[in-house]
Amino acid sequence: MLIILEGSDGSGKTSLANRIRKDLDEYMLLLRSSGPPRHVGQLADVIGMLASIPYRIPVVTDRNPVISESVYGPIIREKCMHGLTLEQMGRMFRHAMVIHCRPNYSALADGVRQESQMEGVVLNHRAIVKAYDDLMGQLEKEGVYIKRYDYTGPPQLILDSIKTFIRKGQQHGR
Repeated sequence: MLIILEGSDGSGKTSLANRIRKDLDEYMLLLRSSGPPRHVGQLADVIGMLASIPYRIPVVTDRNPVISESVYGPIIREKCMHGLTLEQMGRMFRHAMVIHCRPNYSALADGVRQESQMEGVVLNHRAIVKAYDDLMGQLEKEGVYIKRYDYTGPPQLILDSIKTFIRKGQQHGR
């Protein structure tokens, strides 16, 4: 069971990951990204590693390199390191739960200003937020289960959705 926390910088992904680890009564693996992939091989290694984890273990990722590279690559580096289509990404994440961390823009902008950011993120933040909004809508059309999370509201709804997703995954063996 793969639960992916995605969203622009300052959107509450890491805080939600910490809350999930603290509040959920589940044994799980929490993976955090430490910046963009440096090369295509590193991206392929992460994808392979995620695919090899048994589905009975819930895995929560604070970003997934395929999704985040689809947003940040074209905006920050003017190219995406992977050549995956939306259809391929849809198949890749068909059994995952993607939590789109997306509070209102003023909260996002405050979050970005409070943390040190990779070069180009602050200057391109609006474009990054729009690209995430667009990609999440497109992945949802491809059949990916997308839930929106706004950290300015109570977290209990998203935590309950995660518990339900894990329970269903355990029942169906995926």
